[in-house]
Parts: sequence; structure tokens; C-alpha cells
Amino acid sequence: HLSQPDTEPIGLFGQGECVGEISMLDGGLVSAYVIADSDCNLLTIDHISVWSLINDSHRAAINMLSILTQRMRSSNQVIADSMEQELGYQRSNLIDDLTGLYNHHWVNAAFNKQIRRSSLNEKPCTLILLNIDGFDQFKEKYGDLGGDQALRTIAQTMLEFIRPNDMTARYHSATFAILLPNTSLTESCVVAERLRLSVSQKNVVIPSGDLLPAVTISLGLKEAN
Repeated sequence: HLSQPDTEPIGLFGQGECVGEISMLDGGLVSAYVIADSDCNLLTIDHISVWSLINDSHRAAINMLSILTQRMRSSNQVIADSMEQELGYQRSNLIDDLTGLYNHHWVNAAFNKQIRRSSLNEKPCTLILLNIDGFDQFKEKYGDLGGDQALRTIAQTMLEFIRPNDMTARYHSATFAILLPNTSLTESCVVAERLRLSVSQKNVVIPSGDLLPAVTISLGLKEAN
């Protein structure tokens, strides 16, 4: 256990294994607690004896290196698992659960970074804001289920149009954002019009299989610099 005995254990040791070797070598304070799960015999080796073994026995030194290597691998795995868990939590805060797109927490930093990169490379970069027309009225008529599926339909249609380097997000409620790197305003207008037409031709299909009318969208474009 690290820090306190009542914390969750970070590792389990079996017969013949050892603990405390790092503190023994660097002379530092012991930073872990070991609690026996069953009756056992414990062999303790003092600091002087350990260093005598290392100095006098090549085999003992190699054995200590092997123990330290295994301990480092174990520690690295604990760190890796912790980082993966943390990153997973961070990613969950950046993803919109309904559509699977990035959310507004992600947009500002990611879009600004790409805009700066495009500016430094002297390349055009265009921002598209997309809003569902009459979304509140659509939800009133077809309920939250219909509204949610309309948002998913928009998201899926957007993903059909974007390139690998394009960036999309659900910015707020019925508003979506698309950033097109290396794309001029004129080129982006073509993309926006194709997207508008495609959305207007897609029925909203709810989980029961029933078809709801297609929604329409309005788009605003601005070349960022």
C-alpha cells in the first residue's frame, strides 16, 4: 500500500518475493506499507548486510538488478494504468455523449491551435457554424427522442463530408461547428451547400424505425486568420 495502510493495494507479493529494496539502496524513508494476508515468516536484512552481499557477490548484484527491473516494470504499469484512466476521464469531458462529436470544451483550444498553425503556414482556414432551423418547435412536435435523433442525423451527415484533417464539434444545443484547414472561403461555400442539401434530404429515423421529416439547417462561414 502506498501512503497509508488503508488505501487500495497496488501489488500483491508471494512467497520468496521482497519489498523495500529501493529504500535500502538509496537510504531514503520507506514509502510503502506491507500487510500480511495470512500467517507467514518474514526475513529482514539490514542495510549493511545488503551492501556487503552486493559488494562481495556478483550473483547477488545481478539478482538485485533483476529485482529492481521487475519493480520498475510494475511501477511503470501502475503509472500507465493511472494515466490511461486519467486520459479516459479527460476525453469523456471532451466528447458529446449524444452525437459522439467533440463538445464545446474541446472547440476553443483545438480550433485556435489550428487557426494559428494555418496562419503561420500562410494557408486559408474557414470556420462553419451550423444551426438546425426551428429545432425547439421540432422537439415540441416529436419529443426529446425525435430531437435527439435529429442531432445524431446531423452529426452523421457532417462526418460523411469531412476530410481526415477537418474538425467538427457540437458546439451548443442545436449548433455545430466545422473548421476546414487549408480551405478558402469560396471552397468552403461549396462544402457548406452540399452539406445543407444532404441534410434537407435525409429523413430522421428514430429507434422504432419510424420516419420523421428531414430538418433544415442554416450555415454561416468565415475565413479565419
